[in-house]
Amino acid sequence: MEVKIKCRGSGEISLDKIIPFQGDLKDLSDSNYEKLKKQILTHGMVAPFMLWKGNLIDGHQRLKTLLKMKEEGIKLPELFPMVEIEAKDEKTAKKIVLAISSQYGKMTEESLFDFSKSFDLEFKEMEESFNFDAFDFKDYEKKYGESKEVEGEDDIPESAPVISKLGDIWYLGAYYECEKCKKEFSVTEANSKKMVCDVCPS
Repeated sequence: MEVKIKCRGSGEISLDKIIPFQGDLKDLSDSNYEKLKKQILTHGMVAPFMLWKGNLIDGHQRLKTLLKMKEEGIKLPELFPMVEIEAKDEKTAKKIVLAISSQYGKMTEESLFDFSKSFDLEFKEMEESFNFDAFDFKDYEKKYGESKEVEGEDDIPESAPVISKLGDIWYLGAYYECEKCKKEFSVTEANSKKMVCDVCPS
């Protein structure tokens, strides 16, 4: 296994030259590490690191993941693409970190469903590959998953007994309004030939 570079930046940098700038602002759980690792191995590095004077502005989880992958013996490139961010001082640079880490747009269940359906992304693949803190994928699948109709489950078997004959009339819960008292009454074979209920005289 090896990591491939699939993007370009304004320069390149080795992982050991990158200084983490975020501290413990965000945690990377074991399950999210596995998801990010899978994404990197599947799609490669698709976004450059963003730096300010060697300090990492954006890409902390990717950096943590790559360093852990290196410990596991996975082959990494010597240099990674990077983009240098302009900031007048450290305080401004850290504000940029917060700005990038903030989420201004809100993803709804409906928008996620519509987007995933646009390229046939299965629920299982989303759960295994991505981390959306706002969504419980088990509930999400129950709500938006399409029920699979069992072929032939509504078919009437040829061996079914015949319970009607030509000319039979069936009354399936029909209701009429009584011509006299104006109340609804259930239609049965006994009163089907009159338009008044059983209480009112016909």
